[in-house]
Amino acid sequence: MATLGKAQTKRCASLRFQGVDSAPMPTKASATEPRRIPKLSRHSSGQARVTLNGKVHYCGKWGTPEAYARYAELLQAWQARGEVSDERVPDPVQATLRLRDLFQQFLDFVDTTGRYQKGGKSTTQRGLYANVARELCRFAGDIRVSSLTAAVLVRWRDELERNTELSVGGINRKVGLAKSVLDWGHKRGLVPAHVLYETSQLRNLRQF
Repeated sequence: MATLGKAQTKRCASLRFQGVDSAPMPTKASATEPRRIPKLSRHSSGQARVTLNGKVHYCGKWGTPEAYARYAELLQAWQARGEVSDERVPDPVQATLRLRDLFQQFLDFVDTTGRYQKGGKSTTQRGLYANVARELCRFAGDIRVSSLTAAVLVRWRDELERNTELSVGGINRKVGLAKSVLDWGHKRGLVPAHVLYETSQLRNLRQF
């Protein structure tokens, strides 16, 4: 085995003194380590863009349903190539659908199927759903369904407590109706499972 010269020996001793040899050597990421989903970002031009494998893809005007649909389409193709495995690529519908659109679809469904109608007239229950849709969508209608959290419902509930004369039971009923619409949407592929699960864990207010 070759021996170190004096200069090399001094160099090694110096490195050991400085603690260099005790520092962990950087290691390359495993070739099989799943890659995280690249996020959609906003370019200074006002365009939405995502970078995949070093290539920038422009998806259209930032904030539009078309941009999010294109983003979801690109990610699905990216996933199909086996380049991501630890996160679920958003469904195009779920990526673009806003809360106000979900509630409108629910009300349209109710009307076209004749639910909550009696003698050709809407029942009280239909009116309650309409009120919930109007009030919740006034508060958070532009939120995308895929981004909805229980915290949003809590803040809306807090606003109802501050600005209405509803009883605790009345507030719980409104929140319950909102949650039932989310369940309706989930069964039709409009609401992601994680959104339904999180919001379903929200407990009723209790009377102090």
